[in-house]
Amino acid sequence: MNPKMLWHAGYGSPRRMTEGRFRGAPGAGRDEEKTMMRVFLTVCCSVLCCTMLAAQAEETRVSPGVGTLAAAITAAAPGDTLVLEEGGYTGDATVNKSLVIRARARAVIAMLDLTLTVTAPDAEVTLQGLSFGRSLVLTQAQSVRILENTFVGGADIESAEYKTADGDGTLYVIGNRLLAGSSINKTAADNAYIAGNFVENGRIVIGASAWVVGNDVTFVGTSCCSNSVSRSAITVDGVAGTAARVLGNRARCFSGANCYGIGLNGVALSIVAGNLIESEAVSALGSGILLVGTGNHEIRNNTIYADTDPISGILGIGFTGSATIVGNIIRGRYTDSVKAITGAGVLRPTQNVCYSARQTSFRSATAGACQTSYGNHWQDPKLQDLVDFRPAADSPAIDAGPEDFAYADLDRTRNDIGAYGGPWAIGQYDAQRDPTNFGPYVYPLFKGGVAGGELEIEAIGVARLR
Repeated sequence: MNPKMLWHAGYGSPRRMTEGRFRGAPGAGRDEEKTMMRVFLTVCCSVLCCTMLAAQAEETRVSPGVGTLAAAITAAAPGDTLVLEEGGYTGDATVNKSLVIRARARAVIAMLDLTLTVTAPDAEVTLQGLSFGRSLVLTQAQSVRILENTFVGGADIESAEYKTADGDGTLYVIGNRLLAGSSINKTAADNAYIAGNFVENGRIVIGASAWVVGNDVTFVGTSCCSNSVSRSAITVDGVAGTAARVLGNRARCFSGANCYGIGLNGVALSIVAGNLIESEAVSALGSGILLVGTGNHEIRNNTIYADTDPISGILGIGFTGSATIVGNIIRGRYTDSVKAITGAGVLRPTQNVCYSARQTSFRSATAGACQTSYGNHWQDPKLQDLVDFRPAADSPAIDAGPEDFAYADLDRTRNDIGAYGGPWAIGQYDAQRDPTNFGPYVYPLFKGGVAGGELEIEAIGVARLR
């Protein structure tokens, strides 16, 4: 592979590396292919670590207090870095130029109990390591990077209006913690990167093409929304031509009504792979993945566990349009007149494991969808526990997915069914959220589909605050 750096700017700036490929056929050069991911990530990390050595623009220390941040922004020159000391900051502020605003260190709590608005045409803005007690509002900029911040008390990332004078701005939301009902709301920036965020009792809502990668989202309740797709922990509510890549996320939905882990609406093209979805809905109409629209979808290597007893509806995967559904585990505790997989488009799922405690009704309900004649399994996937949902060594999911080498596991053995299998295995994304991980964030980004026996991959990385 031959990765190349596409762009570079500023402290803690993301990097995009492109293009690598998993090759589909073993043979000459296979040793190189086996180590591709390791080499690829090493190259990314080497470049990212070097960014800390780059010359910085002028740095200004900012003390806590009333209006101190707003005053510092006014006094700063474009390209400067404002370094916030520990303490509380009040007095609303607007960023209207290229700036980096960050905490002095990873352990420093710089609490912004104010509304911060980014309105900076053609500017690049980085916000890193800060704590927000009120919502962050994005309206205009060339590029915004929201990195390693904490949002509390319902403070949201509001970006529904975010754009540049010529169109949508570039948006990176990476490694943030959104607590106590805070959410990432209706992101409208095209091809935003939403990666490695921890969302507690909130949601990720996207309104344009996006990468949604390696997030941990727990959504409780249904008062937010008027339709089933929107009542999801991760929602992409697209417009014409929208593409969604939803990879390696943990999505939980705890509700008393309709609720899904991942919901896509009006998306023209999607890959949903390596996700782990848990639902504890009561009398719900759905719990796993719901895709609405006439697009083309690729649904691979997800694990869906439903601790629910819905009256009717969809336990696992429901879709319209055309879908490739391969290598998923759908495990229900109870079912009654529900479907593990159902759809109104192309419907021939293969190599999935579909299992429920009420296996008789579950099997009849899935006739035509999870049939053994298509290479699917009606067997207990033998999950080690109901926390990580990892298949045991003797699980029927082990080495039972596609034999195509492009979809091999990271150790280059045959694809395991479920979220721990395939090149998008969830473990590599979980590791990026580990609070003891001080290395740079690095996220593999799979485009989906195999062209000429190759699976295309990019990566994005960003240095963490020390």
